[in-house]
Amino acid sequence: MKKDIEIFKDRDKINIVSKKPDEPKKVDTYLTTRAGISWPTPQSPGYYCILGLKDEPTLTEKNPLVLLAEGQDELMEKFFERLSITANRLFCNRIFANLEQNKGFEDSLYKFVRQRKLEGIRPWDSSEFEDFHHGTSLIKQYKRHNALIISGNTVLLKQIQSMEPDDVREKFEARFYAVAALCRVLGSFEAWPWYKPTFGTAGFGNFEDRHVGGDGWSGEYEEITIN
Repeated sequence: MKKDIEIFKDRDKINIVSKKPDEPKKVDTYLTTRAGISWPTPQSPGYYCILGLKDEPTLTEKNPLVLLAEGQDELMEKFFERLSITANRLFCNRIFANLEQNKGFEDSLYKFVRQRKLEGIRPWDSSEFEDFHHGTSLIKQYKRHNALIISGNTVLLKQIQSMEPDDVREKFEARFYAVAALCRVLGSFEAWPWYKPTFGTAGFGNFEDRHVGGDGWSGEYEEITIN
């Protein structure tokens, strides 16, 4: 059953309003959104996931992270387009990727953004805190606290469910590219936690672009999931 989605920002909080026919509206509020990227390899496509920090603490007083969108493509231009449109739509300007891994991908993304005059799209380097052993332990920790919500028929959920304890080894990202992107998002919250703005100002940890994005991807192939 199709549902209508409205996304807007109000007093630095991101609101996602969804409504199915003959059902009341559902409003979910997020404090911030961040994205993780895995660059394409000969074995895997380019992949991004965008997670929102929900304004709703769990019993452990840990705000849950919710998968709002994911996308993948082997063609870089199409991948960048999906990433840019979806990131703008979800007010996400913190995009974490390993910038030491392949400088050419970072340059290509900047070129794409400049050509299309997109605002607020800038990758942040995750290489300084990137450790997949630690990242997978963070996934377990978030799940133990019921603070990681990944639902639906998503690539990320399938990869998490298929992982074995000894899978964190060489070429982990080529096999579990979605999990690697998630590790970057979780690592970013550990390295740079979100802090509540004070007196109308916000620092690195919580500043979000107020530019309103587009309507979402409208091509023939869509792999965007909004819960």
